[in-house]
Amino acid sequence: MDIPRVVKPNDVLLKIPCAGICGSDIHCIKNKWLIKDNVVLGHEFAGTVVDIGPEVTNVKAGDRVTAAAGTHCHHCRFCHRGKPHLCPTGGSANYNGLFRDGAWADYCLVENSQLFKISDDITFEVGALMEPMSCVLHSFSIYSPLQDSASILIAGSGIIGLLKASVLHYKGFRDITICEPMQGRRDIAKNCQLSGLKVADPSEIIEKYTDIDTSLDGYDLIFDSTGSSKAFEDYFPLLRKGATYMMFGICPPKAKSSISPYDLLNKEVKILSSNTECNTHMDAVSLAENMARDGKLDLEKLGVKSYPLEKYETALKDLTNATISKAMLTV
Repeated sequence: MDIPRVVKPNDVLLKIPCAGICGSDIHCIKNKWLIKDNVVLGHEFAGTVVDIGPEVTNVKAGDRVTAAAGTHCHHCRFCHRGKPHLCPTGGSANYNGLFRDGAWADYCLVENSQLFKISDDITFEVGALMEPMSCVLHSFSIYSPLQDSASILIAGSGIIGLLKASVLHYKGFRDITICEPMQGRRDIAKNCQLSGLKVADPSEIIEKYTDIDTSLDGYDLIFDSTGSSKAFEDYFPLLRKGATYMMFGICPPKAKSSISPYDLLNKEVKILSSNTECNTHMDAVSLAENMARDGKLDLEKLGVKSYPLEKYETALKDLTNATISKAMLTV
């Protein structure tokens, strides 16, 4: 492929050393969801600025940067309400790697508004992890603040589940349970060595609460990053009164779930959802850098592994087999 060229005044050309494989990328490859035809994948990335358009002032050639995945129009009702990720012409509808060429390549063309500088002591692998970290922080921003004594269930221990657990632990939460059906992913979660973290198979969790009044002794917060409509049915009854269920994983477009309207009313619980990042990338940069410097964002413990770009099929296989939580493609 030809190297992209700076054309628009706010264009920025990046040299890409590293880009992540997201779970949504696997859906794009296997099921052709969410993606425009013939687009280069890769919306989790970091890189070095190579060239800039004449109106770009926030970065310069040589800067090390991480990138938000998409842009927005700045004019629609969603942009005006501070929800640019819901913009009909922006957000995930304008992602690099979904509707514009992404970063599974040597170079990637982005808009300057997507970029955030990263410090020289931070690896590009950590930089590429800032996009999923930003998604995690957006999901945190949606629900009401919790006391650090809250009981939290994280359903699914892919990289999103592990980042949620790591950030919550970093912020002082200790009553955290990860629920994951795949043994390989459970092993990775245990290897994170977060004090107080409990790791369980879904059958253990469901059996544990069979004879317990969950309205009193259930979870205060359930993060569902499974992408499974069945998981929603299984875990929703485990909420205690006044609790919150946060949907995050991508279910198939036609998937349906059945829950109890009585429980929804009687327990006065909230069902919320979060599907991407929103005005949280700068916070993600700061948090990820601080955690990395404090030794609390250890990519090896998190199950992150790097592969040469040409070995992407091996990376996809390892992700599918749950021997890793995240693959980084290096150029």
